[in-house]
Amino acid sequence: MHAEDPGPPPEDVERATRALKAEPVAWRAVERGGQTAASRWIATLPDGATRFVKIAFTLDTAAWIRDEHLFYLQHKGLAFLPAMIGWDDDGECSPGTSPRTRRGPRSPRRRTSGRCS
Repeated sequence: MHAEDPGPPPEDVERATRALKAEPVAWRAVERGGQTAASRWIATLPDGATRFVKIAFTLDTAAWIRDEHLFYLQHKGLAFLPAMIGWDDDGECSPGTSPRTRRGPRSPRRRTSGRCS
């Protein structure tokens, strides 16, 4: 982990850990992309695998991530979609981490969920 990328707040690390079923050992902020008020991270797991984690920070973003989660559930298995691998939602304002991993140029990405304030 770089000094400039300390990772998300502890409560978000906890939620990502539950969704990923493994505690990340390193975090790297994703600086580009994204159309919503959410933080985006690449989390490295103990086995070296990486996952994309999206964490909501507003009520609107939390709702949009819930919609995204529902879309992934309804369209599971489509070749062009990342695979959702985990989800954590407190039912109030906090869905959000979306871990993904790429496995080559056309491979599926993997996803999870996170938080808002």
